[in-house]
Amino acid sequence: MQLRVIIFLISALLVALFAVVNIQPVTINFLLAEAEIQLIFVIIFSILIGAILMFILSSMKQIKMTKQIKALEKENLLLKDQQKELSDLDPSVQHSTVDTKDNKENKPEENPNTEIKNQNEKNLEANQQS
Repeated sequence: MQLRVIIFLISALLVALFAVVNIQPVTINFLLAEAEIQLIFVIIFSILIGAILMFILSSMKQIKMTKQIKALEKENLLLKDQQKELSDLDPSVQHSTVDTKDNKENKPEENPNTEIKNQNEKNLEANQQS
């Protein structure tokens, strides 16, 4: 966070120095009119417009990401409810839970097919014995 503030202050200082050096008047042509303005005001106005546009675009992205997170959390709750219902119907079926990032760091990586393979081997042994 402090790095951002430092970078912002350095950028602001450079822009201010650049603007102060360029104080001569310039002519700006609008579609139907012309205006003579000091270059410092043109620079500051352009920077402000750019900052406002970047703020709007980043806000839109943040809103989109927040909606996506809420949708995924809702889907996650529905899947957990379905998993609970399935385990309540047939307690012999073991359902694995989704590992979070922290759990994956603490647990060794498991092959998802291992449980199915073990179940198939048990079924095969039971069929051979009968």
